[in-house]
Amino acid sequence: MQTITAGFTAAINADTSLAAIGVSVTSVGTAITIKSNSQAATTYSQSKSNGATETMTLSINQNVPQTAAISGTVTAGDEIALTAYDTGLTGGLQAIPYTV
Repeated sequence: MQTITAGFTAAINADTSLAAIGVSVTSVGTAITIKSNSQAATTYSQSKSNGATETMTLSINQNVPQTAAISGTVTAGDEIALTAYDTGLTGGLQAIPYTV
């Protein structure tokens, strides 16, 4: 799981749309901490591919550091995704997928 968490953290931090509104991510173990410096409310949702055995659980916060916990069984080819919602993003949202 820590490999998934590290890879997902890198994918989110590499997204230029999220960086433009001040979203940054750190991780320790299987927990990801998401921080937004946007002037607008930034919220998040999680998703996964059909049959994926990995799970992401989000805490409920707005514009304060939010935690996403990654758990489950590592299965190559599964996809998890985080979607950020913020009026500062083109179209109001940005999805960041990560393939295991």
